[in-house]
Amino acid sequence: MRRNEIRVRKIEFSNDFSMNEFRINPNIKFNARELKLKEGEEKEGHKVYSVQCNVLIEQTNENRMPIRLDVIVEGMFEFIDETQEQIDKFMKLGAPEAVYASTRAIVSSVTAQAGGVSVINLPLIDFERQGEAQQNTAA
Repeated sequence: MRRNEIRVRKIEFSNDFSMNEFRINPNIKFNARELKLKEGEEKEGHKVYSVQCNVLIEQTNENRMPIRLDVIVEGMFEFIDETQEQIDKFMKLGAPEAVYASTRAIVSSVTAQAGGVSVINLPLIDFERQGEAQQNTAA
């Protein structure tokens, strides 16, 4: 891999101080895709991929929440001369791990500075175990 970068695409936060007790039930989604290179940037073995992590914490009928938090963090990963197998492995484990670690830090930081609500620490995700579970269900 030649380079990577992590970008915050969106942060929206609002809170209602009238609620003291609540349970966090975040909706966490990942979206990975290969990006098309601009004309003139195309080179043999040169590929760029994106992994986006979307976290939404909001009130639902089942879960009353004093806050609404919508965060989108995107990681861009550039590969030169890696095999497709190497790229696929990294995009299943390394890329989502890197993007999610940044997302967790951002959510904790935003809620720590917000006041009136406890710091929100998103749950840890074992990407390797998830990948194994997906392979077992596909087999």
